[in-house]
Amino acid sequence: MSAFFIFIYCIKLLTMLKRILIFFLFVITTQTTFSQSAFRIGIEGGIPNRKLEETHSLHTGADVSYKIDVIDFMQFGAKLGYSRYFGKDIEGESQNVNEDISFLPIAGIARLFITEELYAGTDLGYAIGLSEGNNGSLYFKPHLGFNFGIFDVIGSYEMIPVQDINTGSVNIGLEFQL
Repeated sequence: MSAFFIFIYCIKLLTMLKRILIFFLFVITTQTTFSQSAFRIGIEGGIPNRKLEETHSLHTGADVSYKIDVIDFMQFGAKLGYSRYFGKDIEGESQNVNEDISFLPIAGIARLFITEELYAGTDLGYAIGLSEGNNGSLYFKPHLGFNFGIFDVIGSYEMIPVQDINTGSVNIGLEFQL
């Protein structure tokens, strides 16, 4: 009776090993198929605009993204970032300091390559508010970029409409392939 259970155990073990092998073959095949997929990390700096430029002086941001080539000239992906608008001190009023505004954007990414290096795209998602009194809002960021191989230079406009303030900035940034 024990030899029978050992035989059944060996069959189950071989079945499990076969499934693991199939899974790894699938992963390797997928990575070969999507050879242009990549993790990327980006940094940016910009100037707040609209109503925000009166109360905030600088915008900075950083993000991590993953993109895959769907077809030769189109990429889709996802990103997670951090965005901060630095408050201004109002001259002559020592008590009146504007608070920084911070967000955690979570977005989908779409890019359309115009040439092999030049592309236009957009990030669309939700920006979670991190600063006090900031509930977050829709996140929209159209951009134009140029690919230099392992890094890209990107010009963008970030828009996060929050309550009565239309948070926005014009940015320039770098994105590095990991």
